[in-house]
Formats: sequence, C-alpha cells, structure tokens
Amino acid sequence: MNDNINFIFKSLNKKKITISLLIEAFLDFIYYFVPFTFTLFLTLPFTVEKAMIVIAIFMISKTLRVGGNYYLRKYRDNYLYEYSHIQYEEYYKKLNKLPVETISKYQTGYFENIIAKISELVRKILQAEYVSIIITFLFLFYTLYNQSIILF
Repeated sequence: MNDNINFIFKSLNKKKITISLLIEAFLDFIYYFVPFTFTLFLTLPFTVEKAMIVIAIFMISKTLRVGGNYYLRKYRDNYLYEYSHIQYEEYYKKLNKLPVETISKYQTGYFENIIAKISELVRKILQAEYVSIIITFLFLFYTLYNQSIILF
C-alpha cells in the first residue's frame, strides 16, 4: 500500500503544485478581501469618494479573479494532462514486467480506470480549499475583534 502511495506522489511536480496552490490562495484572498473592504468603506457618512473606491476595488478584484481563474484552470489542466501521461507511462512500464497470465485476467478498461482515478485524486488535491479556510477565519476574527473585543 505504501509503495502505491509513493508511486502516485513521487512523480508529482512540486513546483507546479506549489504554484497552483499559491494562485488558488491568491484568488481566495481576493474573494474574501472584497467584502472586508466593503465593510470598511460602506460606512456613514457615505460619500462619492467612498463609492468610487468601492467600485474600483470591486472592478479590480473581479478582473483579477477572472484572469486568475483562467490562468489557474489552464495551468492546472495542462499539468494534470501531463501528469496523467506520466502515470500512463509508469503503469505501462510496470505492466510490461508482469507475466502475460496475470495481465490476461483483467480488461484494459480496468487499468485505464486506475489511472483516471489517480489523476482525479491529484485534481482534487490541487482544488482543495486549504488556504481558503485559514483566510476565512482570519477575516472573521479580525472583523469580530474590530466590532467587539468581548465577542472576539
């Protein structure tokens, strides 16, 4: 079992995974930063300057999120395609070492399914909301602290 896990994760490109997770963290930060800034600027007295700042923050954050999501999906999807290709090659090398009697017991779809599940597992790992949870709690605690120290 441990060899299977090592086999799956040893071919991962740590640099590409780190970049993917950093982009995801940046997008999460922008997602939670906008409502936070709205609470700072949408206070009474409401002025035109405050409205312009809120509109600018919203437009910039939306543009960054759309661009970041596009880049993230493109980057991550290309990497996952590359990773699944590497997995196919690795499994093919391992299958070549097996005796024909063993291979003949299974359909080729079985092996395809294994590789597809591994690629799906890696995709889920890359899309996990690790940083989002931390950012959410930081903004929540900061807002609670500013509103009421007792509630905090």
